Amino acid sequence: MNKQTKSFQTEGPIIPEKNYFVKRQDEINDFWDRVEQGKYIVIFAPRQTGKTTFFYRAMDELRKNSVYIPIEMSFEIYSETDVKDFYENIGREIINGIKERLEQLVVPNIVEISEWLDVQSITNHLSLEIFFTNLHAKLPESKLVLIIDEFDGIPKEALRNFLHTLRKIYHIKSRDANKNYLHSVSIVGVRSVSQLDFDRSVSPFNIQGEFHLKNFTHQQIEELLSQYTAEVGQKFEPVVIELVYQKTAGQPFLVNRLAQILTEELGIPKTETITEEHFREAYDILLERDNTHFQHIRRNIKRKPEFKNILLQTIFNEKGVRFNIHNDDISELVTYGLIKKGEGGYCIIDNPIYQNVVINTFNPLINGLETEYLPDEPLVFSDYITLDNRIQLEALIDNFVLHIKRSGYKILAFPSPPQEFVGQYLLLTYLDIFISEISAHIYPEVSTGRGRMDIILLYQDRKYIIETKLWGGEKRYQEGKKQLARYLEIEQVDEGYYLVFDYRKREAEERREKENIHQKTILSYCIPVL
Repeated sequence: MNKQTKSFQTEGPIIPEKNYFVKRQDEINDFWDRVEQGKYIVIFAPRQTGKTTFFYRAMDELRKNSVYIPIEMSFEIYSETDVKDFYENIGREIINGIKERLEQLVVPNIVEISEWLDVQSITNHLSLEIFFTNLHAKLPESKLVLIIDEFDGIPKEALRNFLHTLRKIYHIKSRDANKNYLHSVSIVGVRSVSQLDFDRSVSPFNIQGEFHLKNFTHQQIEELLSQYTAEVGQKFEPVVIELVYQKTAGQPFLVNRLAQILTEELGIPKTETITEEHFREAYDILLERDNTHFQHIRRNIKRKPEFKNILLQTIFNEKGVRFNIHNDDISELVTYGLIKKGEGGYCIIDNPIYQNVVINTFNPLINGLETEYLPDEPLVFSDYITLDNRIQLEALIDNFVLHIKRSGYKILAFPSPPQEFVGQYLLLTYLDIFISEISAHIYPEVSTGRGRMDIILLYQDRKYIIETKLWGGEKRYQEGKKQLARYLEIEQVDEGYYLVFDYRKREAEERREKENIHQKTILSYCIPVL
């Protein structure tokens, strides 16, 4: 075994000499092509998706070509500054960046230009434009490239005129190639420019190209983990790589955090292969512990009541939410990386981990209600484990339904929204108590974005699958059984459990049915909410 000198990074930009990282060479090449064409580029993506790391690498690529003067800056600290201070500070950043770059290049009149730079002052958008114009006259063969990180931090009072200046410079160079005052600009932020509060008549949308920095692919995750294996010698079972991809959907922070837990925190001897059981432990740790990434998500989804409604309808309601990128709320949730377009054109949560965060964020709405359906004497959950270590899930769910019924179903008729989702909340709470008692694992997942929640229990190398829905009619009820049977076939499980919560006022009826569908045993429940 080799000595580990690198690590998986979850805080701040990646340093290639110190961290394992995904090269994203295709994206780098795409970005390079756009810069060469003089494009104005906008990239917006959620926090901790690798934006800053990507642009550090892009800057390194630009510096290899002496024609470019790349200037990088961040607006993160400027949100509370006034307009004059903002321009004075970014002016100093631009001027210092140019001087540093010129020192790296062979420039015949560098002394003259340096002296000129020393006396320049940028105090507003007008002087900014004049500065770029005069700089081009002194360095006509050079191409100035501006890359602005954390663009969201620009003071609101400065936003309109700043964008207007960029737009004007772009149109000047479009009409006259000799007036290439600012060759390319890249704006990087959490929100797109359209989601910032400004007069859209000065939007640079018609002059810029959106650049999408996507989540890691399965191949890129494999590449990332293989760097660790090559250095240390410790291997990952192929199923671990697949599970990392499935549970994170390739979200960079989540991928690196799971890898961090697996390789550093579980204390697995480096001589051992990292297995599926190790992954389950790491996954539980990730879900149980808080981090700044989850805190950002919670803050974002609490910003607007509309967000809660969209997210919970997406998770629990079979009617689903139509994906419409032109809807401001949906667009913003997409920008935060929380939802995406799923099958049939409906919203789905980006990955199971985010779904867990969303559910737990809104779970306090019903905290305490679970005590009403538990018996006075504490349940002995070990009674539901057989001598050969199998979960008696049928009896466990029967018990859940029994105590719901004993409460007169009133527990499910919670008066505040999201009333129709309380049944699934309570089932998750009930199962969570159970799995914590027996040291099992639970993975709630949404597969379709149409109210179908698949809950997977893992215990002693056995998998148990429960599907929950809201009542959507007899046809959908029957079709749900077939869907579950098909899912059981994929997961190579023989039995499945199907719980449907029925909120109809008069027609709702209790059901318990055990059937053989496509050679799979399906135990179905309809739970009326009276």
